[in-house]
Amino acid sequence: MRNQPRRGDGADLILRHGTIITMVPGAPHGEALAVSGTSILAVGSNADIDPLARPMTRVIDLRGRTVIPGLIDAHAHLDREGLRDLFPSLAGIRSIPELQARLAQLAASRPPGEWIVTMPLGDPPHYFNPPHGLAERRWPTRWDLDAAAPDHPVYIRAPWGFWHRPPIVSIANSRALELAGVTARTKPSLSSITIEVDERRGEPTGIFREAHYFPLVELALFPMLPRFTPDDRVEGLRRGMARYAALGITSTYEGHGLAPEILDAYRRLAPADMQVRCHLVQSAPWDSASEAERFCRDSGGRLDDLSAANPWLHLDGIFLSLVGNRELNEALRCYLPYTGWAGFLPQAFDEAEYGACARLAMRHGMRLNTIDGWKSDRIVDIWARLAADYPAARRRRHVVEHLRRPSVQTLRTMKANGMIATTEPYGYLWKNADQYPSLPEAEQEIVPHRSLLEHGIPFALETDNCPPNPFAIMWSAVTRVERTSGAVLGPRQCISPFEALAAMTVGGALLCGREERLGALAPGKLADMVVLEENPLAIPADELRHLQPVLTLVGGRVVYAAPGDEPGLGEGGGFSAA
Repeated sequence: MRNQPRRGDGADLILRHGTIITMVPGAPHGEALAVSGTSILAVGSNADIDPLARPMTRVIDLRGRTVIPGLIDAHAHLDREGLRDLFPSLAGIRSIPELQARLAQLAASRPPGEWIVTMPLGDPPHYFNPPHGLAERRWPTRWDLDAAAPDHPVYIRAPWGFWHRPPIVSIANSRALELAGVTARTKPSLSSITIEVDERRGEPTGIFREAHYFPLVELALFPMLPRFTPDDRVEGLRRGMARYAALGITSTYEGHGLAPEILDAYRRLAPADMQVRCHLVQSAPWDSASEAERFCRDSGGRLDDLSAANPWLHLDGIFLSLVGNRELNEALRCYLPYTGWAGFLPQAFDEAEYGACARLAMRHGMRLNTIDGWKSDRIVDIWARLAADYPAARRRRHVVEHLRRPSVQTLRTMKANGMIATTEPYGYLWKNADQYPSLPEAEQEIVPHRSLLEHGIPFALETDNCPPNPFAIMWSAVTRVERTSGAVLGPRQCISPFEALAAMTVGGALLCGREERLGALAPGKLADMVVLEENPLAIPADELRHLQPVLTLVGGRVVYAAPGDEPGLGEGGGFSAA
């Protein structure tokens, strides 16, 4: 019998008559699984597992479905996903009259003078289609918005730029422009902002364009707009967890680092609120090496232990950036502690400041997280030189995020120093890679998963909330298809569905420092798992992105059940919370 339990052990939950993909070397599959409390008791055949049933054991007949370990998102921005729902959606709008009807409906539900603030025009998650998705094939103007809601200030938000890419557009009506004092003579404080002016009328059209990823118009020009409140942040986390659990994500890693206002929101969550295990990183709360020195001295290099109050939360590590736009970051700092959609602190260290801050972090035993930004060779070289002075730092598995195109020497250095990578194939290979098909194949080998495997470097896959669909991320890593041309980019770097699944389970567990408890289905591991209608390792690769969970369990507790599923698979049961 595979994974033989101790005699006398009994199961609280049994899943049987399915395919169990364990991700355990030498024991990759089973057909049944038993859970005791929050942990896996045994995996094996139906005949192996059935004797573990007790009178109160809940038994789920999988009916041929597949069970995989819970998926781990290596760069989640979980809070941002939930915030999307807090403002009215304009999804599905296909003409300016339809937009006007939607705004008129919103105006009728609130008193005159109250702000109407919506999500962007276009369809989530990418907002690809405006303005060409509208029948008029143009952006609506202030006067179009005025006709729908003349007695309300109206503001249509720009999308978070990383959901698609710049330029990003926001729109305000006349009442909103008046309240903000925006006229044809207004000069934005940021070079990235353009105020469109109707030359015939000599007045702003209400259309704002931004050349950066961060929507700053609402901060710089409309400071009176309703902002995300502390309660909104907490509600965003709750809604974000529900969305991620429905996608099969049972653990998240916030590699970009979190601002104090987001950490405060996490602190307000109780264990009963949790549907996902959250592994958090702190945005470095300093602007210089001297500030970093004071932080490390005053805190002793320690980060708050959130897990004492809520065992679902784990805070470990600091985010530092070696790239950044100084004008943008200086502007963002004017609005702190509020961070808008970002949720992280702005940073723009030069190499000398970065090296000094990284040295302090290593000296105090902190784990470093840094986004590649086309500088992975410099980042890894700095870390390796510092690790020579602080040998214990090698055990911290410092994380290069959004890894793009490292040199062979950088990969060797990463391996020698125990570093780990995270990658976002969907964004870099499918969504925004239209410049690559015309380049030589060697230059198409961004996000080099095969090279990472060949060098023995562990890596985990990220959604980056663009969108949070782990199966689309795995599909992109497997196929490397570019969105506009259908070309396969750098085909040598394609990996198998099994390798992609390993990156979102085993690799994610290593990233989180939880490989003893997460990432596989084996006795003693936490009972985090996802039930799928189909086996992701047995379907055509192109179908991977269309997979939908039927059931998601965390610590043996159902946190998501697909609507309309037959009775008995997704209904609540009497087993312990995680």
